[in-house]
Amino acid sequence: MSQNNPPPPTNFPPGNLPQENTLPPERQASYNPVFFSMETVKQLRADDFNLDSRDLITIKNEGCVLILFYANNRESNDMVAIWSEVASQMAGPTFAAVQLNSEKKIAEAFMKVVSNANLPLNWAGMRQLPFILVYRGGYPQGFYNGERSVDSILNFALTLACNPSFVEHGQLFAGIQVDNNIGIGLPAKQTKNRISSTEYNNTDLRSFDPKKGITNINYTGTGNPETGTPPTENPSI
Repeated sequence: MSQNNPPPPTNFPPGNLPQENTLPPERQASYNPVFFSMETVKQLRADDFNLDSRDLITIKNEGCVLILFYANNRESNDMVAIWSEVASQMAGPTFAAVQLNSEKKIAEAFMKVVSNANLPLNWAGMRQLPFILVYRGGYPQGFYNGERSVDSILNFALTLACNPSFVEHGQLFAGIQVDNNIGIGLPAKQTKNRISSTEYNNTDLRSFDPKKGITNINYTGTGNPETGTPPTENPSI
């Protein structure tokens, strides 16, 4: 005869009451999904993408769109604040965002793209979070690899992102690495925290200053996600 399991105890001794969340405050915040107000940043959903198309991660908006892809982690929360400030200061391109823990179909599409080297947009697959992609004509054209600051992203948006010749297919690693083995269980492995552009890009500061002109760089190779070593650079100006 099978025996039912006894109910869990409810009379905990004083000082040993169960707690819903025992994480420190700084880690608790990273698990709360953050969304934009839609006034300056468009929160994208699955129906904004062509998820059933051959390319999987194209979007229906064919204008110049800068998209922040983020999840429930500290670095994403930091970028949300920066992204909101940038969008409030600039008119022209569309500033958008995707919360990948909530938009699982989008996350799955980006994981499929990164796991299939034969797909044309494999370079744009999800390897680390958060990341910024520039879309033009409905297709991703390049990553933002500059300093994570309001001024640097503003300069990038003003001088480079919507320029028809801008292409940057290499992603300089930083933040949360995405592990294909766990599907879309985000976040995955935490890498060393890098504060400045030089530290997390392991390359010279790239602030996209309008006075210095526009530099186009295509990347080949994958770089080193553990050390932040960038891929081999092939200038194509």
